Amino acid sequence: MKNKLIIAFVIVVLLIIGGWYWQNRLQVRNDEQRLRDVEDIMQILVEMRTNQPEWFAQIVGQSAAGQIMIGRGGDCSGSFGTQCLNESLKDSCLDLTQPFSNYMDSLLVDPDRSTYNINQTGYYLSVHDQILEVGACSPESREQIKLDYSL
Repeated sequence: MKNKLIIAFVIVVLLIIGGWYWQNRLQVRNDEQRLRDVEDIMQILVEMRTNQPEWFAQIVGQSAAGQIMIGRGGDCSGSFGTQCLNESLKDSCLDLTQPFSNYMDSLLVDPDRSTYNINQTGYYLSVHDQILEVGACSPESREQIKLDYSL
């Protein structure tokens, strides 16, 4: 009887450890995707600075008043600040569908599809102190995922 309890205990511990391991791997994989998406968004913006300076200037201007989530502007009303890590997002989204159309078929969306979608992508832009920042709202295995570009 004692051996069966020990075996049962070991199985339960292994299941818990295994579940934690796979959950952690999923979080790391999601954050790797978020980092790739942030890099892609930043690369497009850097290219736009040269190739589409009018669009770039508009995007920087709209991002200058604080963090703004990328999404489709018409479907992005409401308070989304609590969806982002530091809860400082504006209550509207920046629609980059048209300016990004030369670079990708659709906007990139955070892997957490239960929270984010094409209307509120989970990625944000911000301009402060002549620095353009692109970041992910809800990293899982890291404190933050963001890139800066000096204007």
